[in-house]
Amino acid sequence: MQCLKEEDNWLKAGLIRQPIEDLQYRLSKFVVKLSVKDGCLLYNAATGSLLLFENDADFQSSKEYLIANWFFVPIRDFDEFLWVDFLRDKKRELSREDSIKSYLIMTTMNCNARCFYCYEKGRKPISMTPKTANDVADFIIANTKSKKVKVSWFGGEPLVNYKAIDIICERLKQNGFYYHSHIISNGLLFSDELIERSKKLWNLKKAQITIDGTESVYLKTKAYKDSTGNEFQKVMSNIEHLLRNDVSVSIRLNQSKENTNDLLNLADLIKCKFQLFNNLSVYNRLLFEEKITDEVETAYFELKQKLIHLGLLKPKYGEAIKYAQCMADNDSSMVITPDGHIGKCEHFSEDYFVGSIYDKNLNLQLINQFKEVFPPIPSCNSCALYPSCVRIKLCPSHLDACTEFMRKDLLQNLHYMMNRYYQTWKKKKE
Repeated sequence: MQCLKEEDNWLKAGLIRQPIEDLQYRLSKFVVKLSVKDGCLLYNAATGSLLLFENDADFQSSKEYLIANWFFVPIRDFDEFLWVDFLRDKKRELSREDSIKSYLIMTTMNCNARCFYCYEKGRKPISMTPKTANDVADFIIANTKSKKVKVSWFGGEPLVNYKAIDIICERLKQNGFYYHSHIISNGLLFSDELIERSKKLWNLKKAQITIDGTESVYLKTKAYKDSTGNEFQKVMSNIEHLLRNDVSVSIRLNQSKENTNDLLNLADLIKCKFQLFNNLSVYNRLLFEEKITDEVETAYFELKQKLIHLGLLKPKYGEAIKYAQCMADNDSSMVITPDGHIGKCEHFSEDYFVGSIYDKNLNLQLINQFKEVFPPIPSCNSCALYPSCVRIKLCPSHLDACTEFMRKDLLQNLHYMMNRYYQTWKKKKE
């Protein structure tokens, strides 16, 4: 037996080993198997531990280790779901923060593009004023005790109002804060000067940029205001400039069944243009309104597999136990809108304001509502992914029950992670 990955860091010191008793045991429901050339991988989705067994005799001789490390559990009188819920509560308690550490700031609701799929249509096109930007900086300074903070810039198109970013970062810098930032942008409004400033003043570490297709499809989808027809080339050039300045770029491909073939061609183009950069990644996401049919599912996984094959996508799985789904149910994160309102979700902040930077009293009742999750459903009984599954009742994206498509997608990410650890071990062995 080879241990390719120990249990997740937060568990290493405190995980109680299961006592070995004269009981009948079975493989845990949360153990995922994957056959590889050298044998079989077993991943414990509750602890994050990954083991390699070269043959059946190797597996049988390791039974005591498997019991002690929760790969095997008693057949009778043991509720695995309660055990995972206990670990989830424990992780939540250990991860509890006494101040905010992550802010998503909407500098503006204005945008230079007019994407047909934009979920922000109908929202007031307001921008953050210099006064509000200073007030936001004051709020961050007053509510971040560690003086370490991550800031994400969002919109609208945040670069439409980059001056608000300048003001907030200048104030953080003047007050001795260690900060770094990410930006979600269409990338068009970057310039050489702005990229230089984003690196030196904003401490920009990562940019997420959406590209909806090859040039003709991209221009039609973005429908930029006052288009000159060179926006696609400009964005590709800006991506290269960001990469050369050590800013990681994540390209998002918004996919529908109609644009899949074009995105497959775009993947080849991106690989050809940026193959020398290790700080580039590409991933695909289905548009919100896209109904999951067999045709759509096939198209999604075809594009995803191509991105993996090209080395553009390296699926992440994260830690085994999740106690929060996203920033919405995480006490250390919040959203700030252009007029200073506070929300918990960047996608639905206008519907769920929990307060304002000008009011010390937040709506704790609503904040706690974001932590209410759906209980297990029948399909959970046979799903190894339960430890990493958190579905928030208030989230419109979670109103539908967990689907086979979602499970298949997550399981594929998990298999990729398991195989990556295996390939790393194999190279070291050789």
